[in-house]
Amino acid sequence: MEQVKGYNKLPPKAQEVFQKVYKKHLASMGAEEKKKHSVDNLKEVKINAREKCFEAHFAHDWYKYYPKGTCIVTGK
Repeated sequence: MEQVKGYNKLPPKAQEVFQKVYKKHLASMGAEEKKKHSVDNLKEVKINAREKCFEAHFAHDWYKYYPKGTCIVTGK
């Protein structure tokens, strides 16, 4: 995860929360989708303070990950 742009800028607690939501998101997918959402395809992570969520930018689209565990696809 350290190779993902922005991940190392997250505070340790935020890294922990992000990883929990990311793993929950992966657990909801089949094998092909998991490949598309692998850490290798995760390009950037940042905090959206206004919406109180993480923005996870993958090679093909991006998601908003909320600390309670929900995830919303937002665009390409």
